[in-house]
Amino acid sequence: MKESSLETVAARPDVASPRLRRGLDMPAGIAMTGFCLVLGLQQVAIKAVADDITPLSQIALRSLLAGVMVLIVARIQGMLVAMAPSAAPGAPAGDILLGDALGLLAGLSWAATTLVVRRSSLSEAPPVQTLTYQLLTAGALLLPITLWLGDWQQATPSGMAVASMTFQTLVISFGALLLWFALLRRYWASQLGVFSFLSPIFGVLFGAALLDEPLSWNFLLGGAAILLGIVLVSRQA
Repeated sequence: MKESSLETVAARPDVASPRLRRGLDMPAGIAMTGFCLVLGLQQVAIKAVADDITPLSQIALRSLLAGVMVLIVARIQGMLVAMAPSAAPGAPAGDILLGDALGLLAGLSWAATTLVVRRSSLSEAPPVQTLTYQLLTAGALLLPITLWLGDWQQATPSGMAVASMTFQTLVISFGALLLWFALLRRYWASQLGVFSFLSPIFGVLFGAALLDEPLSWNFLLGGAAILLGIVLVSRQA
């Protein structure tokens, strides 16, 4: 059974064997930096048009649109994708704690996604297949919720909202996430995960540059510590 599996991997160049996964090299480091850069910009893109389209609606819409695009790419490449289920300043103190808790839950969910992909058969699946599962499932689950909440009745299709949704759909949900899953199949998840800590740093910096949000000394010290940790891990690769 094992020999048959290895023969299949050897016969298909698009499948990365676990034996072939390696530590981060220079191209992977550059790719991960770019990935984290656009993820940081995503936070500003969502917040900038939150008054026109609620964040939950933005995620639902971009997931469905990008999921269809990835599915088309998979069909063009001849891959059979069988669908299956996956997995503010001045606010009241309670809201701040709730926001912190949701942020922590989001981080745990991102880590859980990485573990599920690496520990399941999706580990050897083409990136377009894995991303199709994730995007279409997210869109199918979130869209009914946004309709039930009445978010679309208050949506305003402004020029800024259209530009933001275009960026989120094409660059984030389609391009960046395809890159992430491709890297996850070729490099060690632990080192990719360390690099992903750049995303919130870029998010805060973009918020300061584009939305005039303040920078604190705590952030600057914490960001410097994160950068030092990434450098140390990368040098040991």
